[in-house]
Parts: sequence; C-alpha cells; structure tokens
Amino acid sequence: MRIDSRVRAALQGFTANYYLNRAKSFQECDFEKLREQFAQVRGRALERNSELLDQFQKNAEAHGSRVLRARDGDEANNMILDIMKKHGAKKLFKSKSMVSEETRLNEFLLAHGIEPRETDLGEWIVQLRSERPTHMVLPAIHLTRREVAEVFSARLGREVPSELASLVQVAREELRREIFEAEAGLTGANALVAENGAMMMITNEGNGRLVSTVPPVHIVLTSIEKVLPTMNDALLMLRLLSRSATGQTITSYVSFLAGPHRQSQYIILLDNHRSELLAEPVFRQVLRCVKCSACLNFCPVYL
Repeated sequence: MRIDSRVRAALQGFTANYYLNRAKSFQECDFEKLREQFAQVRGRALERNSELLDQFQKNAEAHGSRVLRARDGDEANNMILDIMKKHGAKKLFKSKSMVSEETRLNEFLLAHGIEPRETDLGEWIVQLRSERPTHMVLPAIHLTRREVAEVFSARLGREVPSELASLVQVAREELRREIFEAEAGLTGANALVAENGAMMMITNEGNGRLVSTVPPVHIVLTSIEKVLPTMNDALLMLRLLSRSATGQTITSYVSFLAGPHRQSQYIILLDNHRSELLAEPVFRQVLRCVKCSACLNFCPVYL
C-alpha cells in the first residue's frame, strides 16, 4: 500500500481519537498491574501449552465438537476444504479471522471453487476492493468514507451517500440477508478455555454470533497459543483486550461458545511453527501477544 497524504490523513484521524479513548478506558483500573498479571497468566499457559490443548480438546469434544490439529497453513486450508466438500457447501461466510489471513484461506478456497464471503464490515470492504487488511482490528482503516461509498455504489449499481449512517445501513442489509442463507460459517477465537472447552469471541458488529450459530456448519480457525487454563483467565484478557484494542471498557458483543450445539462444529488448531517458538524461552514471549494492535497505533513507521 502506498502511503500518500490521503491514507495518512485517514490513519491520523483514527489515532487522534484512539489515544484519548484508550487512556480514558484505563482510568478505572491499573493498566500496568493488569498487563503484568496477564503476562504471567499467559506465560504459565504457554509453558503448559501441550497439556492445556489436550484438556481443551477433551472438553470441547465432550460437547460434540470435532477438534483438528493443523501443522501448517496448507494443512489447515485443506481441512476446511474437506469440511466444505463433506457438507456440500459452496460458500463460506466468515467472521473476522486473522489466522485465515495467515493461511491465505480466501485465495485457496477460490482456487478450489469455494466462495469466501467476509461479514466483518472492514473485511468486506477490502474484499470488495480485492485488497488485504491493513490493520488487525480495523482492516479498512486506510480508506475514507468517500472511497467506501464508491465501492458500495459500484457493487449495488446505485449511488450510495458517504454519510456513515448510510454506509452502515447498506452493509447491514447486504450482509445480513446473505448470512441467513449461509451453508457454512467460519470464525476465529480470541481465547480457548481449557477447563470447559469454551471459545471466547469478541466483536463490535454481531456478525460473529450470526456466523457461528445460523449456518448448519460452523468452523473455528484459531491457533495453539490462545489456550488459557480457566474462564477467569479469559475474562482478565477481555478486560485488557477491549480497552487496548478499541478504547472500550468492553466490546459490544462478548460470546463464549461452549456446550451442546445443533450444528456440526469443527475447531482447527493451527501450529504453523508456533511449537518451535514455544520450545525457545526467549522467542516464546512473542506468543503472549493478544492481537490488540496497540503497537501499530503508536508505531511511527506504520503511521
């Protein structure tokens, strides 16, 4: 992506509000204390990663899910393709999944006759533009409202105003209509809970809940470092992640997926060399990252 004055203005418009909102959201708690507390929780969980993954798998499968382990991105993609073929599904409706960006899932599915459909607003916008996300939390952060309106106008064959309310309404109508006809859905997971086999998913748009419950087939694509021992550990992560990612005390939707479910559910745990990082105490620290993207929002090189 070429960083020109237009892109820089879009980024700076976001960061100006982000700094204030993030600072305000941490006023009621001790951020440094919480961060250190969770760093210790995550660190201990990484040391016990293999044990906790086995515990998570046992509990998730006890509730009816099928848990699969993928060595790398190619294996994960092929697992998803096999699931789609097994259930005769031709379209895969996706909530936001950074792991699917890691495996290049969309390109893989298209090459094999499966249509991936993004339902996260930002992901959908960049998909319509045949681009890749430029930010972990806000995939279309580099675009102005006018550019988004141009994308929507081209798709719908009519002029769409650039006012935010109009853009959101168009996206809502287009995406929700198709989700209710979905054959299969894919989500990520912000955390996996070993003690009960639950998966934590946080969003601000509600598409994650629809994608994980409406289609008859639900696929979870996530990675092995996200497993935590207990629900309390996941809730501690939630307190930090919401504030640090978006400046909110909590996101609009917090879902814990656990227990019996009516649809077929598959959970794919991606390694992709993470186990090699886990074996090295120094590099293991990289896997403490919760993907809040705060580092990008303060990075002079990125901005």
